[in-house]
Amino acid sequence: MAPFWFAATIKAENPAEVSKLLETKVCQGCDLSGANLIGVELENGKMRLSNLSVANLSDANLEGAYFTGANLSGANLSGTNLQWANLVNADLKGANFSNADLSQASLRDAQIDNADFSGAIMTGAIMPDGTVHP
Repeated sequence: MAPFWFAATIKAENPAEVSKLLETKVCQGCDLSGANLIGVELENGKMRLSNLSVANLSDANLEGAYFTGANLSGANLSGTNLQWANLVNADLKGANFSNADLSQASLRDAQIDNADFSGAIMTGAIMPDGTVHP
């Protein structure tokens, strides 16, 4: 069961899938659109093919998380730790990555149109075209 303080801050269209994610760190192919997941600890979480469009994941710890093929369009990931995260083939259009840490993350084949990477740390990140960010 999620700690009490999560219960007051987390909201989504599908609360059962949010609970599953928080308890197991696994929710592949889930509908987490619009979820309020500010500051969650989901290191090495597995959210492959999940819909996290317009979700708020600001200040979350998503180090090493798997978002392969996930929809994160319009999501707020500002200040989030995404070191070593797998965002291969993810839809990141219009997502906010301002001040996030994407060191060593893989964005290979991701769609990043209109995404905000201002102030983001991108050291060693693999960009959509396969180049490595310096």
